[in-house]
Amino acid sequence: MKRLTTPTHEFLLEIDPSEWDEFRITYKQAGRIVLERTEADVYHIEETGTNPIKYKLWYRLTQVETQMFQANVKTEIQIRCHYPDGTSFASDIIPMNVAEVLNQEILGDDD
Repeated sequence: MKRLTTPTHEFLLEIDPSEWDEFRITYKQAGRIVLERTEADVYHIEETGTNPIKYKLWYRLTQVETQMFQANVKTEIQIRCHYPDGTSFASDIIPMNVAEVLNQEILGDDD
């Protein structure tokens, strides 16, 4: 991911989104949470595969959100969800590289 861009993040999960009652994606750098996203931020979920069925989900970050990250600092992502029966799931921690851009200006009307 590059700072001050609008990347679309895609995840492939083996958990059925219709079954969870709470969902969170957490981005962390240098021991602190930089950004958290919820199911409300996901703009598309698609069922894929047959054995086992998997689910792709997508959402987009804004220039302002990607500006919150420091470049070249270890970045981690983790997905967690909770189910009505009281159980919860946590994905493996996903490493991510954050690259710098030369111009630090937010372009257009990106909020």
